[in-house]
Amino acid sequence: MVSFGEDWSKIWLSFRKLEQYFLKNLKWCFQSGSRILIGLDPISSGHECISIPERILFFLHCKGIFTWDKLIAGYHGPLPIWKMANDLGLSQSLKCLWTPVRNILRSCGFLRSSPHDYLAWDLPTANFQVCVKDIYADMISLKPVHSSIFPIAFWKLGCSPKLIYFSWLVFYNKNLSWENLMKRQWHGPSRCLMCES
Repeated sequence: MVSFGEDWSKIWLSFRKLEQYFLKNLKWCFQSGSRILIGLDPISSGHECISIPERILFFLHCKGIFTWDKLIAGYHGPLPIWKMANDLGLSQSLKCLWTPVRNILRSCGFLRSSPHDYLAWDLPTANFQVCVKDIYADMISLKPVHSSIFPIAFWKLGCSPKLIYFSWLVFYNKNLSWENLMKRQWHGPSRCLMCES
């Protein structure tokens, strides 16, 4: 893990703070399964919920089976044919655990359109290719975890982005000082709001 350096660019530091948000949406697109680790790598298009029972996972790892392609017996067109319990050499006690997993894999509808799996940034709200609008919609839909987070309702007010951004700066007390605003030709109130002079 790379540590944050004080001499780094402020923009780069801001990007690094969002690293976990982007990493959690980075998922594998299943093609052949040769690059995707069983029980570890998330798979895109809603297939990340595939769970392998711990006992079967332990058995597979002991047999040297770590990737999904080792569970495929062959292909019927682009559809994979998943191995039966006997093909894997599962014991009688593990066979009853493998059958529901095999049924889930068959119902997932994995299709092989290229020989290699690839990583993609996946959002459940995006229809096809993820664009900036999808990222923005996903980020403003996140629920605040405590009161120090800028209220989500502000982003949905429908006023100009400049006003919302300025409100966001004020909320976090990051707005420019009055002297800097005046240097940028900002014309504010003609009197002080504190002493009214």
